[in-house]
Amino acid sequence: MITLMVVMGLFGLNNQEYLDKVEEQVDKGYTWEYQGYTPWSQKKSLSILIEPQSEPFTDDFPPYILFKLTKPEEDK
Repeated sequence: MITLMVVMGLFGLNNQEYLDKVEEQVDKGYTWEYQGYTPWSQKKSLSILIEPQSEPFTDDFPPYILFKLTKPEEDK
C-alpha cells in the first residue's frame, strides 16, 4: 500500500504540467477517445507515452499513445 502511494506521488510530481492540462480540458468538456496505436511527435500536445523497453522493439516502434482528449462536438 505504501509503495503504491509513493509511486503515485512520484508520477504526479513528474507529470504535473500534463495533469493540470488534462484537468483544465476535462473541465471544458473534453473526453477521452481511443485512437489506437498512434506514433507521437514532440510537436503534438503533452502526452503520457508508451515506450517499448525490450531491445528488439525499440528501433521499430517509436513512443506512442492509445487515447487522446478530444474537443466537444460544438467546439470542433
